[in-house]
Amino acid sequence: MQPPSDDGEDLGVGLKPGDPHYRAYVGPPEDYDLIAAMTFNLLTTLGLRQHHSLLDVGCGSLRIGRLLIPYLNQGKYFGVEPNEWLVEEGIKRELGEALVQIKRPTFFFSDSPEVVVQAKVSFDFALAQSIFSHCGLDLIGGWLSAVSRSLESWIGNTRARRGRFLLRQNSTRRGSKTNLLAGMHGWKKLSEKRQDEMSLLSRAGIERWKL
Repeated sequence: MQPPSDDGEDLGVGLKPGDPHYRAYVGPPEDYDLIAAMTFNLLTTLGLRQHHSLLDVGCGSLRIGRLLIPYLNQGKYFGVEPNEWLVEEGIKRELGEALVQIKRPTFFFSDSPEVVVQAKVSFDFALAQSIFSHCGLDLIGGWLSAVSRSLESWIGNTRARRGRFLLRQNSTRRGSKTNLLAGMHGWKKLSEKRQDEMSLLSRAGIERWKL
């Protein structure tokens, strides 16, 4: 049974994923709050703290951004999204302009991984929620390479990877997720059942762990 929507608040309940509504466009509207909460809890469990910088690949209508932007310190949230209208709707309906002025998130409106490279910003965390399941292998490889480089920093004269990359992918079964974390130590290595995509992680210099 679908939960009732609050009077006067259009949450898109009952619409199909992909419908032109800011919540439905990014996935099942009924799961909008749950996916955000699960991802936020997972990130903080993995060590995300307010002083860290985070890159949200495919930030959409700020499903998770509406929790991360208030949590992170000023200027620490960076979102990449090709559909500018989604971000605008997320700010208008979920976040508010006042909070944007306080927290000063940065948004890149592009579908190219080069925007991450050109930004020349080193991130502590990167997140991709159900993004790569919609991409071809060439585009996945480009994003993995760009994100991998953005998770690096200089330590003396040596360039070292320091950040963590959380990939959350939908499976064919509703509610089922695969969580991959890159750059962590002490986690069980991911099985190689998807050799093509896993090889792209290796080529990008990303260590793979299943959570």
